[in-house]
Amino acid sequence: MKIITWNVRGLSAPDKKRLIKRALHRVDSDIVLLQETKLCLDKALSFLHSYNNWEGFFHEARGTAGGLGVMWNPHNIKMTELESLEYWLFGAVRSLRENVTFLLINVYGLIKIEEKAKVWKDITQKIDSLNNDRVSVAGDFNALLDLEEKRGGMKISNKVMEDFRDFVMLNHLFGVIPKNGSFTWTNRRVNFANISERLDRFLVGPFWLDSAFHLDSCILPFSLSDHFPDQLSFKEANKSSRGSFRFQGMSNEEFVREKQLKSELSKVFLREEIYWRDNLRECWIKEGDLNTKIFHASIKAKRANSRISYIQDRLRVWQEEAETIEDITVNHFKALLGEGRDNTPQLSSSMLDVINRVVSVEDNEQLMRPFTLQEIKKATFDNPPFKAPGPDGVTTKNFQKCWAFIGEDIFKVAEYFRRIGKFVREMNNMVIVLIPKKQECSTMMDFRSISLCNSLYKIMSKAMVNRLKPLLKKIISDEQHDFFPGREIMDSIILAGETIHSMHSDKKQGDTAQPAKRRRKLDTSVKVEDASIAEDFEDAKETEEQESGDEGFHMAPHIVAKDEGEVES
Repeated sequence: MKIITWNVRGLSAPDKKRLIKRALHRVDSDIVLLQETKLCLDKALSFLHSYNNWEGFFHEARGTAGGLGVMWNPHNIKMTELESLEYWLFGAVRSLRENVTFLLINVYGLIKIEEKAKVWKDITQKIDSLNNDRVSVAGDFNALLDLEEKRGGMKISNKVMEDFRDFVMLNHLFGVIPKNGSFTWTNRRVNFANISERLDRFLVGPFWLDSAFHLDSCILPFSLSDHFPDQLSFKEANKSSRGSFRFQGMSNEEFVREKQLKSELSKVFLREEIYWRDNLRECWIKEGDLNTKIFHASIKAKRANSRISYIQDRLRVWQEEAETIEDITVNHFKALLGEGRDNTPQLSSSMLDVINRVVSVEDNEQLMRPFTLQEIKKATFDNPPFKAPGPDGVTTKNFQKCWAFIGEDIFKVAEYFRRIGKFVREMNNMVIVLIPKKQECSTMMDFRSISLCNSLYKIMSKAMVNRLKPLLKKIISDEQHDFFPGREIMDSIILAGETIHSMHSDKKQGDTAQPAKRRRKLDTSVKVEDASIAEDFEDAKETEEQESGDEGFHMAPHIVAKDEGEVES
């Protein structure tokens, strides 16, 4: 089943009417939602009758503005009009091919802020009165969810965005992101005068995220209006294999107790909530939050966004079959990480000779000394308990919870690895997870891969890191700011900016006596604010000398700080 929504910006002109009809015939759709038809009811029905015996209903325009319409193919769709207003049409849909029923709302968001708020309020009341999560809202909303949905032009009102976001959240709706673009409206100008926005969209209820359908949105390249049509496709989901084992922190005795002791229902609800939290892994979810509809909908939305439905192969051809996508992914990582590729940098002996040794023999002995049970326990409990597990499916929480029983075994494995330098091959297996680099990913290069390690691997790594921490100040230079406790990469950025600004100022003023200042700016052992204070002090000193004509620096007019912390002028 496919649904198209399109703000056609008028169907009065015969040529435009013919071209739009031809464009819609080119795409295989079952339902067409139209906004701004600018037609009276008679002309709208005349347009419907010329459209291959389709059925539909319309709301006529107000003068030369507005006008809504819904048309459908009666061979595939049965639809009943439930309510019609000047800014939204509401109907009940039954798909004969997919055998599914749902509610569909065609929306045209009005221009004025007060009118928009009334539209959102009326639709919210309608959805609440029906108490049905099988709802889809589509059309030209004339509103944005965030600033990334606009390019060029003036900044839009924050209130419009906030009202629209509140409308989406209150109705538990989720947007379907187009696979091939970000904007559905343009002012058709070029270069800096161009303004593009995403005004048209599909919003779906929680039912669709948990149903047997994949939802895919695509912006169609039709230029007959300043709005591009958006097409939503409903496809039956591919049956996936059973998921790998995941430890959820619940024993067999607790499962039996759940069934037998109804009086402990609150504890069971809490454990269920922890289960969903493990699968969601959102920072704003806390134990004790109510197990609400939005709680589950967030998980469903995350699963929907994690699915790769389309991808381009090496020939830039779109592929959507699950097996083909799997082959493309496997071949990509075989070429990237497969056997025969050695990405280890090779250092010659001459290069090593010029590197100063900073780790002494005593330091090396401390690093290589045998592990203690307390070290391994600290490393185990330092790891976050609910981070995504590796191929073994066991989170660190399992080791923390069962430390009294398996702590000694974990210690023996770590100590064996320290002595031999090797461990079982399966422990080094990792799960590769793809993180999108941008909103619309078309090739495998648009994904960033991360590796999920086994929890035992993380524990041994943490133990070695804890040993290395005391030596970091000796190993890492003062110029290194990233990945070091107490330092921030922003310090380097600020220092670089200050230095470049100082060099430009010196060139303009012809001042050649500034190297000392720049060296002070680049002294990363001094905090940025301390360096700035020192520079201000130096500037004040130079100004005082110039004004007085004396080489000395007179402190009388300034505030002087005594050793005891008192201040006098």
